[in-house]
Amino acid sequence: PPSSERERMLVCEWQDFANSSDHRRQVPRVIEGATVDRSVSVDEISLAIHGSIDRMDKLLNNAKRWVGPISVAIYTKSAQQIQESFNFFKANARALSKVSFHFFFEKILVEKDKLYPHNYVRNCALNFTYAEYVIILDMDFVPNRRAYGDLKTLIKTDKNV
Repeated sequence: PPSSERERMLVCEWQDFANSSDHRRQVPRVIEGATVDRSVSVDEISLAIHGSIDRMDKLLNNAKRWVGPISVAIYTKSAQQIQESFNFFKANARALSKVSFHFFFEKILVEKDKLYPHNYVRNCALNFTYAEYVIILDMDFVPNRRAYGDLKTLIKTDKNV
């Protein structure tokens, strides 16, 4: 059973989605890390990451290496995956303190829907960032440890960026 109010809310949202005629649904800002600045920051750089629950361990690598905010869209096909996601959040709350989580629900109606919907899930992560500059990554890709600082320097020194 869901253990937090947010988890209960998301499971209810999933049940509503499952009973609706919708094929896809975005649920933004379900969880926001403790250090997420909710105002859109000029000169801030965010990662917009998308992936599924089976790739969440890769997200920890990004959170450890990236100093700035991270917006993550999680591709979800069941209420069980919601529970798995919340278990992951709880177990890694400290490492994920600068991460905003959004959920992207999809029903598998036909065989071709079994493919991961890259564009939809990527755009879900992108649409809910708080930064002026965004780097879009699959959850499997991890930036260099110096990437955030080097990019911040570039933005400050190169007026063409």
